[in-house]
Amino acid sequence: QALRSVILDETCMQIAARLLPEALRLDTVVFREPLHRFGGQRLHTDPPFPAFTFTLTLAASSRLNGATRVVPDSHLRADQELDTMADSGRVLWVEGDAPQLLIIDNRLMHGGGTNHTGLPRPLVYWVLRDAARDHGGRFEALLGPPDHAPLAGLESEILRGCSSRAIRDRQIQQDAEG
Repeated sequence: QALRSVILDETCMQIAARLLPEALRLDTVVFREPLHRFGGQRLHTDPPFPAFTFTLTLAASSRLNGATRVVPDSHLRADQELDTMADSGRVLWVEGDAPQLLIIDNRLMHGGGTNHTGLPRPLVYWVLRDAARDHGGRFEALLGPPDHAPLAGLESEILRGCSSRAIRDRQIQQDAEG
């Protein structure tokens, strides 16, 4: 019941409704806790249908314990440009204290890092997608058409592919150092 209330949280649902044009469908719910020396994923995109992944960190995340990394704006590029973007040094690590909510466009290059510390790094993620297209999801639609309520400050970040305070802070730090 507690997990259901987090996933169906009004703010998360409003964000998804603003970004997806039709009724919403809960597609996936996963609990993940990378063990020591495991959890590393290559940078990848998820299937290219309209969807957003909401990741809730339940412990602090850093490069050492396998934080998520993303390539900003990669969801706006052609497939043939993605490998170049991943190798260009534009990869950002989403580091920060828990709890932290990361929202990722399905088409954005992203991947979990390897947990080098052996300390727990649990997280829960769920995917909300456009229910108008049947992509083999296992759940019924959750909401009707979106009401397009304004989302004070988050909308422009999410439309760039992801939103997280850690990403914005990291970019500011890189700009200052660069």
